[in-house]
Amino acid sequence: CERPRCGSMAGESPGWQMRLCAAICAPPIPRLRFTQRSPAAARDMQRFESAALACLGLGIARSYLNASALLGDFMSGGTDLFSALLALCAVFDCCMMNASFLIMFIVWALTNAILFDVMFSLGPNIFVNASAYFSAAPCSFLADNILLIVAAGLQVWMAKLAKAVLDDVMPNWKNLMSES
Repeated sequence: CERPRCGSMAGESPGWQMRLCAAICAPPIPRLRFTQRSPAAARDMQRFESAALACLGLGIARSYLNASALLGDFMSGGTDLFSALLALCAVFDCCMMNASFLIMFIVWALTNAILFDVMFSLGPNIFVNASAYFSAAPCSFLADNILLIVAAGLQVWMAKLAKAVLDDVMPNWKNLMSES
């Protein structure tokens, strides 16, 4: 009687662990991917990659400023880091679902820029915490607010760019994502 190898069950293919991990780790949305790119989409994806790296740098800088100056921004720039992570997953076609990551980026980036960055961070900074932060760390406070505005604007622009790419390479992407 032959004994099954370690890590595999009798009658199963040797890659069942990878399939299980992929099924568990994948987001609960359709896996959409595009491989063919028009020249305009290729150019836009290069811009998107550069902007994603800039967004990553802004998130790191804001996180540092918030930690070092004890500023109380909502999530301390971590939401910008997450935007950059989603964007880079789309750029590098992680899990072979670059279109799905672009769609997730559009939803997250617009929510992050409008709600988290402007309403939950910039608004309280200006209307509630300005006097306390100006007296404690004026340079860090001003730098954080400027970076916050730049990050919010960058993410809105990147969302427009991602939508343009999706409209070009996958015109029916809204219906494919909603599975309708």
